[in-house]
Amino acid sequence: MGNWEDGGWNWRLSWRRPRFCWEIPMEEDLLNLISGKIVCREIKDTLIWNGDHDGKFYVKSAYLTLNSQGNNGRRNVFSLMWQAVATPKALITAWRILLGRLPTLDNLIGRGVVVNSSLYVMCNESQETTQHLFTECVYAQHV
Repeated sequence: MGNWEDGGWNWRLSWRRPRFCWEIPMEEDLLNLISGKIVCREIKDTLIWNGDHDGKFYVKSAYLTLNSQGNNGRRNVFSLMWQAVATPKALITAWRILLGRLPTLDNLIGRGVVVNSSLYVMCNESQETTQHLFTECVYAQHV
């Protein structure tokens, strides 16, 4: 994870595989988060949950912490979505669509998967993206 150099801690994170393009911003966020922390040799590492007054983790405190971190439009969409009366499979698919995590050809190409063509096989008119699959394609419009 890192080593001590010149009296200070230097992070040296290593990964089992190269990061996908969508993981790079998350890695940068992680490095920004941990670079501001002070590492001390004399203090033993312990886990402390800041979401509850006694420092212990509870699901309820995690839920309350997440709900108290501002209320943006995306959170409203997710909240409404999970309250919808639908099958779990449909809700999970909607969740993956909103996050851009469906295994469409454009997502697979972005993750380094080799494909023969990025065109949607039903129409062969446009690249297979989530937006094309659910809104733009003539087949989707008929459904």
